[in-house]
Amino acid sequence: KDGLERSHAIVQFKNNPSEEGKEALKSQGIALLEYLPEKSWFTAVSAAGLENAASISNIYAITEILPEDKLSEAVRQDRIYTYVFKEGDLADLYVLFFKDAAEEEILKIMPKATREAEHLNLWRVSWPKTAVKNLADEDIVQWVDFYYPPPVRHNDGSRAVINVESVQNLGIKGSGVTIAEWDGGWIEATHQDFQGRLIIGDAGCSEPDCRTDPHATHVGGTAVGSG
Repeated sequence: KDGLERSHAIVQFKNNPSEEGKEALKSQGIALLEYLPEKSWFTAVSAAGLENAASISNIYAITEILPEDKLSEAVRQDRIYTYVFKEGDLADLYVLFFKDAAEEEILKIMPKATREAEHLNLWRVSWPKTAVKNLADEDIVQWVDFYYPPPVRHNDGSRAVINVESVQNLGIKGSGVTIAEWDGGWIEATHQDFQGRLIIGDAGCSEPDCRTDPHATHVGGTAVGSG
């Protein structure tokens, strides 16, 4: 796009580039950022890269990313829920930026934004509700959605949701069945739903990430919890 050092586009290849191929593309002004289906990638393309693309035989197509492609369905349809509103006429948003977007670039667009996730270029901002869709006009913006409250775990109701009672009424109770779970940590062995039925397979682990993990406990509770 005019006036930008690089712009973002979807590039589809005839064959997925190798690591050496990715480096060659980068040297020609086409940086691959994130893989999409069908041998396609989000890319950052310089002006020189656009010129070079015509002579790169492995490129099948280059597609412009339109502003409407960056908006969630709720934003496109103006479905603003009450919990999205902040004070006055502001809406609470999640804005995902392309991986190559620098913090200083982002803060020029949204000076009061805060980073929401370190492993993603995901930011949270309060923005005038009448101008939410305008954020998609910014080239470095990848996705815009309304902020949603974090989910709350309600594992006690999982028995009913996955019809455990119906199965147990048929006499199938899991007796004699052993399940192995490999997760990001240990199940909480003292939890009342696992009493007498839990063995920690790597209890002697001395690595710093060997610890009780809430996700492991949640999964274990869904599989074999007595509650």
